[in-house]
Amino acid sequence: MLEIRVHCVLNPNTTLLCHSTDIISSFILITNICKLILENMQQIRLFNRWH
Repeated sequence: MLEIRVHCVLNPNTTLLCHSTDIISSFILITNICKLILENMQQIRLFNRWH
């Protein structure tokens, strides 16, 4: 939950999802977005290592 809250604060788009009326679906969307963000961060780190 803490990780999701952090991402909600960092990302304007996820903040909107956090305040969604449908809590369960928004939670799923937020977790998926968080996974995407983390995957992208890892890819960027790998990219930076090689370049």
